[in-house]
Amino acid sequence: MEEEKKTNTEVKKSSPRKTKTTGTSKTTGTTKSGAKKTTTTKPATTRKKTPTKKVEPVENKEAEVKEVVPVVVPEVSETKALVAEKEPEVVVVNEKAPEVTEAKIEESPKEEVTEEKAEPKKGLGAQPTKIETEKEKPIQIQLSGLEPVEDIEAYVEGKRKPFYSYLFKTRLVSYIIIGSVLAIVIALFIILFVKHPESQNDIFNIITYVLLGIVIAGVIANLVYSRMITKKQTVVMNQYIIDIVGQIHATCFGPGVGLDDAVVYPNVKIDVQDVINAHLYTIINRVESRSYLTATLNGVTLRSADIAAVVPNTIVKLSSNVPLRGQESYAIYGRFFAYDKPLASKEALIICRNENNCVLPDHLNRYQTVEVPSLNSAFTVYATSEEVCHQVLTEEIVSKLNEFTVEAPLLNYIISWNECGLYVATTYNDDYMAYPVNKPVKEKVYSSVANDTKKILDIIKSL
Repeated sequence: MEEEKKTNTEVKKSSPRKTKTTGTSKTTGTTKSGAKKTTTTKPATTRKKTPTKKVEPVENKEAEVKEVVPVVVPEVSETKALVAEKEPEVVVVNEKAPEVTEAKIEESPKEEVTEEKAEPKKGLGAQPTKIETEKEKPIQIQLSGLEPVEDIEAYVEGKRKPFYSYLFKTRLVSYIIIGSVLAIVIALFIILFVKHPESQNDIFNIITYVLLGIVIAGVIANLVYSRMITKKQTVVMNQYIIDIVGQIHATCFGPGVGLDDAVVYPNVKIDVQDVINAHLYTIINRVESRSYLTATLNGVTLRSADIAAVVPNTIVKLSSNVPLRGQESYAIYGRFFAYDKPLASKEALIICRNENNCVLPDHLNRYQTVEVPSLNSAFTVYATSEEVCHQVLTEEIVSKLNEFTVEAPLLNYIISWNECGLYVATTYNDDYMAYPVNKPVKEKVYSSVANDTKKILDIIKSL
């Protein structure tokens, strides 16, 4: 060790020594002859060198290393135990904690920005406030305050004639405008393709431009007229429907049928779940409905509407019927009744008047065909329990079913009674289902529907 230190000292003495000054730098060294030699250099800007650290010998560092104590890492269970020991105890004090009040952020009232105010503020990003349009309240007709007319067919026909006359006049004006435009277009083609003297080119050009302007004006006029008249037609049509629907339902559900608080909504649809709960068809593509009615019968809620239940043709073919449409057909096309009176035994019963291409139900899990001797042969009865079926179909009920015959416009009907409630689905032809517009009202069509409704409500009350 001592020898190595001497060697290092000798090396330091023999190495040249550099000194830095602000102006010049001198370097002192020795020559071979032993004379000192000094060299002076011109001032220069040099980068400041970072001082190098003196490297100590390894032997010195090893001497300074302290003894390393091995660290034993406890297992997870031991660590948890140690942590558990260090956790402070949680002391529950029965003193009432201070109440924490939520900070309420009061929003500054927003200024309503209209389109006029927003125009000069566009640079600031102002936008007109969107004002939501109020939903139109459904039109309701209280049947208790509506007196039925003596001749319902004459009343509907009296409303139909002026409505049809109005539609005919508005359509006639539109047809005249379209016909005039087509005539001018034909005249334009004749002028363009028929030869004429060159001396008359200017005259024909003027005529062409004039006719072209008339065509454009006619097209615009027809569009504006159609838009205006469509809105007015909608208002007139709605009023026509309200008038006839109110009187038709006043005749069918008015005095003498035993309904209380009867209200009809001409443009409201029935809840689809009511149709599903009837458990008639396994697949129902969609349900269209109108003229929704609510009332109470013997203290129980009754709902009714004109519906069209659409099912796949595969279900229609099960009844040996020929589908009239491409992929789907109407299974129910008439008045539908939903009565909130479930079958007490939690069994199920379906009675079908199988006439006039009736689409028989296919939702028949657990059902079996039951023969009822006293019932008309036109009926098909399905039940989950033969015993319950005979208990329900008493002599009184069977007699009322036999008396409820099918006459136009009625085609067939189905009665379903299960744990969800009592349901009656009727099918009518277009004499009743299509509101009369172009054709006159058929004789006694609504009187017949009113008679059917009374029989249905009588059966419902008896079950």
